[in-house]
Amino acid sequence: MSGVSVSAVEQLLASAADSAAGTLHPSWGELLDVTVAAAHATRFKVDVSFSLLGEGHGGGRFSVNDKGEEVAFRERLRDLAPALDLPEALLDTFLTLSPPGAFQTTLGVKWRDGGGVPERVSLYHEELFRSPDGVSLVGATFAAVGLGSSAPPPREGLEPGAVCVDMARGRVTGLKDYWIATEATREAALTLPEPLEAFRRATPFSTERGTRRYLVARRFAADGLAAGQKLLWMSEAHDRAAVERAWAFVDRARASLKLPPSRPAEALERLRARWREPALLYPDLVSLDVDATGVPRGLTVYVSLKGESASG
Repeated sequence: MSGVSVSAVEQLLASAADSAAGTLHPSWGELLDVTVAAAHATRFKVDVSFSLLGEGHGGGRFSVNDKGEEVAFRERLRDLAPALDLPEALLDTFLTLSPPGAFQTTLGVKWRDGGGVPERVSLYHEELFRSPDGVSLVGATFAAVGLGSSAPPPREGLEPGAVCVDMARGRVTGLKDYWIATEATREAALTLPEPLEAFRRATPFSTERGTRRYLVARRFAADGLAAGQKLLWMSEAHDRAAVERAWAFVDRARASLKLPPSRPAEALERLRARWREPALLYPDLVSLDVDATGVPRGLTVYVSLKGESASG
């Protein structure tokens, strides 16, 4: 599949800054090679997420992975560590868990509503289902940050998706593990808190495959205690018609949750309204997050790009 234009990637990433009221430090332009990002954009190289939490909440967030630059990506992470307040020893420990190319390595950065330095920096090892070592990497990551005894058991019947370490101000603030569910019928693949179960029931099936796929993530605090869950619907939109169906689901979900206006919501609407690039702008993931008691925390839309060849 072809890449997308540099201008398309720049417009997408600029929307992360548009979600915050102040200037982002470091800026998204300092965190990636935009030419490489454009060449590999159709491989989910970059995305911008819009947390639609309601009035008073904002801030920008984007992620970039190592596709197409497995070694150079890690070198850039080490160069950026001081600006991101990432302890060198912790970064090295995380990267040593998996050699370049074994799994996908991803950086996620979230800024506050007022901009400034990142509120949270997240490091991921992803696409764990690609290797028999994927399940063990989850436990190894928990152990690497001193929480080996708190590592959660694998989710039976699901594929391993990703493991994440969240950091802020130079210390670990939480961890997440992600598991992939594939459903060929409307019967649930696992038991979920009611808000997530209602969200699961509403997610569409892929018309191409006749199935639906989603990630279920468990969040843990820095002490290993459960902090919540989220369900991330995977749109798997591979052509223009599927992209339109995915956006229609986003609009229905926003309406059903009756979310009030917010800066990220406005930034998302501006991005959709102004999009004139040949590349397709689409929601690759749509998630609902709940806290440890099952109370919804908000809807998040992760937006990425499809190449010009995916016109349907």
